[in-house]
Amino acid sequence: TINVDHPRKNLKFSHVRFANEVVQSGDVAWLAVSMENDGEIDFENTKASIIIYELGMKVTGQTFTIQSGEQHSLGVGFIVPPNTAPGIYDVRLVVSNDQYKHIAHRTLRVI
Repeated sequence: TINVDHPRKNLKFSHVRFANEVVQSGDVAWLAVSMENDGEIDFENTKASIIIYELGMKVTGQTFTIQSGEQHSLGVGFIVPPNTAPGIYDVRLVVSNDQYKHIAHRTLRVI
């Protein structure tokens, strides 16, 4: 029997929060994200994307690398489209590269 160990991949969010969870159309919404790579491999060419399906929008920040055992913080900002109807919107945060994807969901209230 041959056993092959694969390096463990694990990226976890320690903080995902909007600077202001209540905004108006035309405002800038800012999502602060902190994460930790407690796996055994580095995450290179990683990007964070925000997707709001109801508004048909996707915003992607700059690529970054998070080394094994390190923490990383970033912010992703976007303009709430003008004429966005008041309501509560589901926001999907995807942090990914070619080998891995980690997802979190938050809500954003537009008044």
